[in-house]
Amino acid sequence: MSYTSKIKIIAKTLVVQIITWQAKMILRRYKPKIIAITGSVGKTSTKDAIFTVLSKFKSVRKSEKSFNSEIGLPLTILGLPNGWNNMYLWLENIARGFWLLMKRHEYPEWLVLEVGAGKPGDITSVAKWLAPDIVVVTRFPDKPVHVEFLVRQRK
Repeated sequence: MSYTSKIKIIAKTLVVQIITWQAKMILRRYKPKIIAITGSVGKTSTKDAIFTVLSKFKSVRKSEKSFNSEIGLPLTILGLPNGWNNMYLWLENIARGFWLLMKRHEYPEWLVLEVGAGKPGDITSVAKWLAPDIVVVTRFPDKPVHVEFLVRQRK
């Protein structure tokens, strides 16, 4: 593994830890109601439908696109865009996250979050810090989708 690759992995790990901590603190401070949607198929459509109905009556934020990962969930809670490969945007996101914590802002009453799994342990990891008020589990098909990283290799 190249030196540049190692630096990128370290930077990503650090960014994820910081924005996840910020997301936890935002949830503590603003105390929104949380609807978490998970399952093999239909998460995004279900999230969009719930958001559409709920937004008629309440202040609501939903995950953008399929932001359902270790990066997407904190970004949704913080209301920030994905920095992709732009380190300056990540630094700006981190600064904006701290600003949200330091100064009171308007915050949605409800969060509609899509929670996905890309590898073993993803849901368990999120469940340690995200305490939804409502959980919606979508359909599990006969043949699971997106399982290439979930199947453990036998030796």
